[in-house]
Amino acid sequence: MKQIFLLFLFTCYISFGQNICPFSYTSTDSNATIAVTQENTANFLITDGTSVISISDIECAIEIGAIVINPANSWVMCTGSSSWTNEGNFAIAVWSDDSTTPESDGMSIGSEFQFGLCVEGCEDTFYSSSVAITNMSGGDNTFTPNGMYLLESVVFNCSSSVIDNLSQSCSSIDITENRVNQSVIKTVDLLGRDFDPSI
Repeated sequence: MKQIFLLFLFTCYISFGQNICPFSYTSTDSNATIAVTQENTANFLITDGTSVISISDIECAIEIGAIVINPANSWVMCTGSSSWTNEGNFAIAVWSDDSTTPESDGMSIGSEFQFGLCVEGCEDTFYSSSVAITNMSGGDNTFTPNGMYLLESVVFNCSSSVIDNLSQSCSSIDITENRVNQSVIKTVDLLGRDFDPSI
């Protein structure tokens, strides 16, 4: 008896306006890298049209993702994300659309960059209304597989009821290490072989 195995790849499309936190995405055959530098973190803002808050002032865990929005079909798809950090540089891998699959599962060549923001404990996903990005390879600022980009600034929109709570509702992230009763049990090299570090 022959057995037939079928592999199905499903990409989830979320209705526009709904919460898509935490972000999920499909890793495809190529991507672009977007750098977020410590020097530019003051240029990442959330606004309700009247009040403005810097993302750097929010102490909750934050995730930033590159997204594709299709308003005609009312869906949003994440194409790559990274945890926001106020303490150093980080990067977002933005995955391209896989041309060998019929469904859209990544960013298309020539697409404008858009971003979404998830804040831990917040029911809303914030979407970018303004993006400043530079192609480090010297081309235009649209998506190209294997491209290198620098994200210089992003403004995210939110409702007025949300922005008032963002700076107050998040408790500080306090990561402490327990250094009590620590001891070395075994020392191994990268291949897992025992060795004596004193030699």
